[in-house]
Amino acid sequence: MVVVNRASEWTHGRGPSSMISLLQVFRGLAALLVVYHHANKEVVELFGQNRLRSLFDLGDAGVQFFFVLSGFIIYYVHRSDIGRPARAREFLLKRIIRVYPIYVLVTLALTPFWAFVPGFGNWYHKELSSFVYSILLLPQSHVPNLGVAWTLTHEMLFYLLFTVVVLNLGIGRALFLGWFALIAVAALLLPSEPAFPFSYLLSVNNLLFGMGILAAVIVTRRGDDHRGGLHLVALGAAAFMIVGVAGNLLVEAGAASDRFFRAQIILLGLASFLVVLQSGSASVEAVFRRRHLLNAIGAGSFSIYLIHQPVISLFRKVVELVGWQLALGEHLFFVLAMVVSVSAGMVMYYLLERPMLRYLSHRYIHSRRSGSSVVVASTAS
Repeated sequence: MVVVNRASEWTHGRGPSSMISLLQVFRGLAALLVVYHHANKEVVELFGQNRLRSLFDLGDAGVQFFFVLSGFIIYYVHRSDIGRPARAREFLLKRIIRVYPIYVLVTLALTPFWAFVPGFGNWYHKELSSFVYSILLLPQSHVPNLGVAWTLTHEMLFYLLFTVVVLNLGIGRALFLGWFALIAVAALLLPSEPAFPFSYLLSVNNLLFGMGILAAVIVTRRGDDHRGGLHLVALGAAAFMIVGVAGNLLVEAGAASDRFFRAQIILLGLASFLVVLQSGSASVEAVFRRRHLLNAIGAGSFSIYLIHQPVISLFRKVVELVGWQLALGEHLFFVLAMVVSVSAGMVMYYLLERPMLRYLSHRYIHSRRSGSSVVVASTAS
């Protein structure tokens, strides 16, 4: 999931500065939840299920948190662009530069393994159409070739609709409200997921962007620098954990249904909403002020998100090849899988993603502000 570190765009006093730190921490925690999920899947396949660890496997919940966080940041950072058509091109270009270059590189690097190496990839990895759709992040009836990128297809849809808001507030607001209303009606009335493409367009996950936008609207109106909030973060975190664990118990008992999963996503979104709503809280900031590792992981969370699953899979294959699984045991294997995959993501962030973002932003996004106007330089084709 993509949430951008954009310190230069937060320009409203102390509150936004503390938000940057807190949002980085939140991103880091959510990224670790997703890594936990995929590391645990490999452990289950290799050693069998550890019930306690699987009970607290909240990786999918980490994705829901990212959706809420994305809606919050996009509105909060770009609220001054709303209804200003001259800024639409720059907004969309920033989103493309943020998502596509590093994603395309990772997908291209893995494609030969999916296509030609036995034991890697599924049937759709061999199809040219799937490759093209995946590279472009166009929705398909199955996940993209890089499986975790299914979330990015939803992100790109959200970005496109937000571009309409930038172009015309009235039309964009009507589109968003109509979209959210259709999703809510489908979630309430349909007994099961509709067929593609409606399963994509009407996914309840898309509602979480709206929750993030609502949180940003509230924060904007009340001001960022408030002293309360720690108790609401604790409440949101507790609700997040309870909903996730209860969901795992119901799935284990065979009592889950499509309606249940939709309800769980909404409840996880509401819990995430409570946490994100406190992004400018001084009391929450004080708790995380010295959490430098989490801030670093948050900064590199997109690289970690993109690469952790293939790295964990490769780590497992290497362990099996050299016959170390019994020597390591399931617990040490799990810890090492997380450490190796997070470390690989951080290396990719510092050596590839961050320099690439800086170069592309400098090369293609040149703006100068004069009063309230923004002049965007033309970009190379």
